[in-house]
Amino acid sequence: MNKVILIGNLTADPELTVLSSGVKTCRFSLAVNREYKNANGQYDTDFLNCQA
Repeated sequence: MNKVILIGNLTADPELTVLSSGVKTCRFSLAVNREYKNANGQYDTDFLNCQA
């Protein structure tokens, strides 16, 4: 099993849905800043779509 820890900001409220099988899923988008600067001297941000 892989383990990932992401620290960032939610870009919107999480969306909870219930599938026809009764399984609940939660979808959200996370904005994560990179720890290093790009060629322009600015920090880039990655936007990650997640589902749990």
